[in-house]
Amino acid sequence: MKRKVTKWMAGISSAAMLVSFSALSVPAFAAEYEAMEAEAYAASLTNEKAQTVARYFLDNGFSLEETEEMMGWYLDGQAIIESEQNANSGIATASVNTGKAFYSGTSKASTQHYGTIIIDDPEANMRGSMAITAIFNKDNAMYPNFTNAESGFTALNGYDNGHMYSFDSESAAYNVKTLTNTAGNPLSMCKFPIDSVTVFSNEADLYKAIDFDYSGMNTYAGGNGKSTRFEFHTYALGDFDHNGVVDNADYDYIVDFCILSFDGKFNYTDVAADAAYEVNTLAADANKDGKITIQDAITVGKIVNG
Repeated sequence: MKRKVTKWMAGISSAAMLVSFSALSVPAFAAEYEAMEAEAYAASLTNEKAQTVARYFLDNGFSLEETEEMMGWYLDGQAIIESEQNANSGIATASVNTGKAFYSGTSKASTQHYGTIIIDDPEANMRGSMAITAIFNKDNAMYPNFTNAESGFTALNGYDNGHMYSFDSESAAYNVKTLTNTAGNPLSMCKFPIDSVTVFSNEADLYKAIDFDYSGMNTYAGGNGKSTRFEFHTYALGDFDHNGVVDNADYDYIVDFCILSFDGKFNYTDVAADAAYEVNTLAADANKDGKITIQDAITVGKIVNG
């Protein structure tokens, strides 16, 4: 009897161990299966860039379902970029001259617009005031609005001593003393929102409706004597390539900027690539947290694809 009990207990122990082993192995098997499924999906994509992007998403906590959705946006963006470049109408990286102007004469993005002031030579020591004024068209009342320029003002690149003043809806002033910055390339000094832009049919018309005057900036005693020019530009949030349309091409460019080798520079006929870079990287910060990450790409993707 004792022998039978021992064998029976041994049988129960073996069964219990089997159940326990099965309970542990099922999640492990499921995880392994999901990993194989994810890799099979990435490998199924038709080009190497897309495969790299898909693996980045999968390796950084995105589910297969989320990755498939975002890759749908990415592949659509690739098709847009390829179509534009084949038609010689797209904006390419700075190594390629596309012959396009910085401001589109045919399109205007629907997202929030901003203005930014660029200092061309950050080493220059100047101080004073710059004026931003809407050019009022009495025939059709087409003018930008600067009511929120002061409250929405953000200083950039250390120019925290600058102040924006909204005198009224049609004009604003930026008072600043420049720093001695040895960056060498142009730098954005500030950004601020521009409203009432829906009446404009394209980005070029909006830009031309704003007068920028920096004649109030001068060198000063005790400075290094260097002077520089300043530029004023407008941009739409999410419009990384600055073509007046926020679409999946912008999503792709931000993804490529964050995880691939794209340097973020575009070449235009009328604005230097380094100055354009300052403007366009502000546009790429779609979630407005002061840095460009994959979350900005996702924000643009959601804007475009609902």
